[in-house]
Parts: sequence; C-alpha cells; structure tokens
Amino acid sequence: MKFHLVSAWLLLIIFSFCNKTDKKIECILIERPVSITGCGILSFTYAMKFQKINNKAEFIGFLFCPDFYGRDFFQPGQKYHVIITDTANITKADIIVNEFKDVNLPYYGIKEMLLVK
Repeated sequence: MKFHLVSAWLLLIIFSFCNKTDKKIECILIERPVSITGCGILSFTYAMKFQKINNKAEFIGFLFCPDFYGRDFFQPGQKYHVIITDTANITKADIIVNEFKDVNLPYYGIKEMLLVK
C-alpha cells in the first residue's frame, strides 16, 4: 500500500512539472486601460492588448494588480518580455476590468512583465 501511495505522489509531481503552460515571449503593448485602479482592499485584474514580435499575432493579456509596476510602466508602443500562462489565473482578482470583451482575440494570463530597453 505504501508503494502505491509513493508512486502516485511521484507521478503527481512529475505531471505537475510537465504540464507547465508558462511561456516567455517578447511583445509590444498596443492598448492599455485609460486608468488603472490600485489594489488595496479589493484586487483588480486588467486586460491589455499586445502584439507578439515574432509573428505579429495580437492577444489580450490579463495582469493582476498592474499598479505594482508603477505609474509610467505601461506605454503603448513599448516592448516587454512577458511570461504568459493559460487563463486559469485571470479569475483570482476581486474585480476584472476587460475593455476588450467584444474583441475576438486569444486571452492569456500574464504572470510577469519586464521592460525591454
């Protein structure tokens, strides 16, 4: 019985590492919300429109508490290194602000953004 429990536990660990959906890409910010509310008592996730540099494909990225990056971090036309993931982490905020809900583009969660200088 112990062998089966240990085997199941090891398989679970292996599959959790193999099923990783994070992907690092370089992209350009096309459009951001006009104003971004800071996270405090309530948390916010904001949708922003991006374009991948390698293939020019556009997508909507959802970023949790973007105010943590600073007031002037998000500039349309600026290049960023972005770690995207599936949409599972989008719903962790209290309020989701999506001005692109009528746009037919793929959605991704954004785990991290770095400015390309």
